[in-house]
Amino acid sequence: MAIASSVLIADDDEDIRALVSTILTKAGFHAEAVDGGVPALAAAERETPHIVVLDVRMPDMSGLEVCR
Repeated sequence: MAIASSVLIADDDEDIRALVSTILTKAGFHAEAVDGGVPALAAAERETPHIVVLDVRMPDMSGLEVCR
């Protein structure tokens, strides 16, 4: 059974992005991973994700700023 939900993952740590992306993909989600807040906003504008996973502490823009 395929899950149609898309997930946007924003984290400045490459290992965390890869781990979360792998786990969610294996669970049937379509996962897109980006390396910061600014790329997360751009990705969300291109294709509105169903779920967003944000790192709170990123150098370019915090996860809280992205939520605003």
